[in-house]
Amino acid sequence: MQFRDITIKNFRGIDDLEIKDFASINIFVGKNNVGKTSILEAIFLLSGMSNLPLALQINGRRGVQTHQQEDGLRYLFHNMSLDKQVSIKGHTERDEVRQLTISPKIKSIDTGIQGSSSSLTTKTEQAKTLVGLIAEYGIGDELKYHDELLTEKDPFEFKSGEEYEESILCTFLSPVQRSNKSTQEEIDSLIKAKKKTDIVECLQLFDLRVRNLESSSLGIFIEVDDVRELLPLGMLGDGMSKYLNIVASALVTKIGGSNVILLDEFENGLHYTAQRKLWSILCKIVKETGLQLFITTHSIEALRSLADEMEEENIGDDFMSLYTIDSTARSGLQAYRYNAGGIRTAIENEIELRS
Repeated sequence: MQFRDITIKNFRGIDDLEIKDFASINIFVGKNNVGKTSILEAIFLLSGMSNLPLALQINGRRGVQTHQQEDGLRYLFHNMSLDKQVSIKGHTERDEVRQLTISPKIKSIDTGIQGSSSSLTTKTEQAKTLVGLIAEYGIGDELKYHDELLTEKDPFEFKSGEEYEESILCTFLSPVQRSNKSTQEEIDSLIKAKKKTDIVECLQLFDLRVRNLESSSLGIFIEVDDVRELLPLGMLGDGMSKYLNIVASALVTKIGGSNVILLDEFENGLHYTAQRKLWSILCKIVKETGLQLFITTHSIEALRSLADEMEEENIGDDFMSLYTIDSTARSGLQAYRYNAGGIRTAIENEIELRS
């Protein structure tokens, strides 16, 4: 299942933003801090709208520690204001409308009694404290389901009011993610499904010396030409770890994994020569599985390598959408779309990738 569009209101730095005409591969570019990562996070929350603790997870990806989460929840709301709820709405290719709202759960606390000896009146001041989140969500026009996340306990308490089964599975790959536990779990599932050869072939596109891959309780190990022992994945560099992290998530879709992959800062940790190889694999998997990709990048080289790949493989215009996210004085935050044929034009016009 794929998303066709999304509307985001009062989320992080986004006041009101509508993005239309999503394709199989969607790329967001623009200045730093314009909201590109927030768009991925909004898609992540809408994909798993029955899983309110995802709000904690996306904060963690931004470096908010567990003991800071109570204050960190304020960052979910536009300008940290608790006066308006977050609203995320999207249509899928099946004309299904998915809606999610997130509201602050507020507790009023008496701060004391104010008065004077000359007055017979007293006044109790109350402070508002954020003690959790309330989610309402549903398919269609009705927000049928209601969940709560309470932060006053340790660990935080999640209360789910209704049974609801998600139809969209989403994987979020951030710049800080490399070969971690979830990546190894994906590798193990691929090996179990007899897809180990597919992983090795993908790794050989990255490095011709690769001959085999093994997974054990000690981690992931790679067999390389002219090296007597298997090497821990980390010994082959950060680029290989990032590459395998993305490839494993993409390949796992062939055995019933994610519908959607969110990839923040595509180029991070990858030399430009590896970017073209990764685009080739991703385009192939997307065409074979119906996977939908949402990607942010600051790299003009990443766009050039994608344009080269699409031209060589004769990929049609409707396969990809490129969005420039820009803050305008008159209309606020806007998304300007290029199709696949417009990538070269965008590059030649030197679209704004970072401040």
